[in-house]
Amino acid sequence: MKDEPKIISIGQIDISPDGKQASPTLDDLPVIPLRDMVLFPFITVPIMMGRDLTVRTVNAAVEKKIPVGVFCQTDPGIETPSVSDLNTYGVIADVVKVLELPDGTTTAILSARGKVKILGEGPGETIPGALSVRAKECRETTPRPTDKEFAVLIEDIRSTTLRILGQNGDNSNELIVNIKDLKAPGLMVNMISTHAGFDLSEKMDLLRHSRLKDRAMQLMALIARQEQFFEIRSEIRRKAMKNIDEQQRNHFLQHEFEALREQLYGNDDDSIAFEKKAAALNMPEKVRAAFNKELEKLRRLNPQSPDYSVQYSYLQVLTDLPWSVEDAINADFSEAERTLDRDHYGLEKVKERILEQLAVMMNTPHGRSPIICLVGAPGVGKTSLGQSIARALNRKYQRVSLGGLHDESEIRG
Repeated sequence: MKDEPKIISIGQIDISPDGKQASPTLDDLPVIPLRDMVLFPFITVPIMMGRDLTVRTVNAAVEKKIPVGVFCQTDPGIETPSVSDLNTYGVIADVVKVLELPDGTTTAILSARGKVKILGEGPGETIPGALSVRAKECRETTPRPTDKEFAVLIEDIRSTTLRILGQNGDNSNELIVNIKDLKAPGLMVNMISTHAGFDLSEKMDLLRHSRLKDRAMQLMALIARQEQFFEIRSEIRRKAMKNIDEQQRNHFLQHEFEALREQLYGNDDDSIAFEKKAAALNMPEKVRAAFNKELEKLRRLNPQSPDYSVQYSYLQVLTDLPWSVEDAINADFSEAERTLDRDHYGLEKVKERILEQLAVMMNTPHGRSPIICLVGAPGVGKTSLGQSIARALNRKYQRVSLGGLHDESEIRG
């Protein structure tokens, strides 16, 4: 049985402006590198610390009551980053509290101040052994309170974000409440930028903007794209569910139809016999598709209906044909010539023309087979010549009588 979750009391945490720590040492700013998070100004978040160097840095920052620089790595896979592995822009943050959790992990609560830019590597004297940079503070500008376009933009960001979070379920309730209650436009833009599920490169582009209005415009574009993505994904899910429901409905109706058919006509179902017979045949793919289509038509017909016998005869012809069954053609030209001479005396020109055709067929077995037309009065040997040709090629002979037909459409039918 798994252990039940425990609630840990961390007490009251003071993150008011009066409780902030000393001014940062920009010439030797200790750094906390983050793998997959970009922290924006004036945002307070808990961050899990997994690396020993990072844990030592936050503990030293709390002990000395000094702020640190928080920068996102360009490559999250780097275990021990250097200054060149950090993004140029980050924030100065106070380490409000460090929590040692029962599972052995360390979580630090960071409260960001303003934005800074890396100028180079620091001497590393403020916290010995910690990664250090030289940095300068970046001043950010906010629009005037009379800027109506900015006011509309902020409300659009708020409403669009709340719609997206509402589609994600109850896991985002806390963030929803915070966004609803926030009145400061800059704080709301930075909070959404910190917690939104954008790519790290897109978040870094947001942090680079020093004008709040420009950051809000780009944030709105990213949010609108994400909302469109959610709409497309929802539409795909709706279509998928509709297809599943349609398949389940058809499956249910098919079972109901089979049960009703069994009640009306018993188990003597011709379609089952045809299906078993077709399974043993090596039908081409197109022929099998046509057979299955016609078999479904037979199943829907009443056995007492006149159309049933027509459909039955058609399926019977399809299953009686020797699909993909071929006899080996005789490749001995001399034997074919002896067969024709043995069966027929004379008819030299006719046999010569037939032998020419047989020679072509023997040398190109995969070529097109032309039709030989024999014309003459009854009794002159047309049928016997056809039989001789079949014997000469080692093929089976099949006679089809078309007597009484006067239109080619009747033959096609």
